[in-house]
Amino acid sequence: MENKTPEGVEQNIKSSVIGANNRTTINQVIVNVNNPFFDSKALSESLAEEIKAKLTDEFVSTDYNILLCYPNKEIDDKPTIVTINKIKDELKGLGAFVYEGGGKGSLPNTDIAYPHIAELEFIKTIRCDTIIIFALDEVTISQLTLISYFKISKEIYSTDMIIISSDELKNSDNFFASGIFQYCDDNNCKLISLTSINETGVKSVIDRIINKKIIQRKAGLLGA
Repeated sequence: MENKTPEGVEQNIKSSVIGANNRTTINQVIVNVNNPFFDSKALSESLAEEIKAKLTDEFVSTDYNILLCYPNKEIDDKPTIVTINKIKDELKGLGAFVYEGGGKGSLPNTDIAYPHIAELEFIKTIRCDTIIIFALDEVTISQLTLISYFKISKEIYSTDMIIISSDELKNSDNFFASGIFQYCDDNNCKLISLTSINETGVKSVIDRIINKKIIQRKAGLLGA
C-alpha cells in the first residue's frame, strides 16, 4: 500500500542563508520528527540541496578573484584547451573575476614591471581566493614553484591552490616529483592529473572553489 503524506504535513525544511561581512547564518524550520510520515532521508536531501542553492546564490553576489595560469605558447592538446576554456566559462558564469597570469595582461592594483613579481603582489594585495595553475611547461612550472613557496611560506591560508598537470611531466624528473609537486601536496594544495579532467573533473574543480569560499568564512556556517 502506498504511504501518502497527508495534506498539511510539512515535508521540507525551510532555510534561509544570510551572509554579510564574511559572516553566514542559517535559519531553519524543522518538522516534528515524531510525525509518522516523517521521512528523514528526503528531508536531509532537501535541506542539503536548498542550502547549497542558497549558498551558491550568495557566492555569486560576492567578489571572488581567481588567478588562472596556463602556458603562453600554443597548446597542441585540444582536450586541454577545452578544459581551460570550460573552467573559465564556468567561473565567469558564477560571476567570479578570472585574471590570467603569465604576463598575458596587467593585473589590478599592481604597478610592478616584472610579471612574476606582479603575480605575488596581486595575491597579497587583492584577496585572491583561488589560484589555478596548469603546470604544463617551463613557464607554468616556474609559476608553480614561485607562487606555491610564496603562499605557503607567507602562510596565506585564505588562498586555495589547485594544480593541474600531466603525470608524464610530473614524473619526468625526480626534482619535480619529489620536489615542487610533493611540496604542494604536503601543504594542502590540490593536485589533479590532467588525464582525470573531463566533464566530471571540471565540476569537481568548480565545486572545490565554491566549497572553499564557504569553509573560509570566519565565524560563518562551517566555522573557521
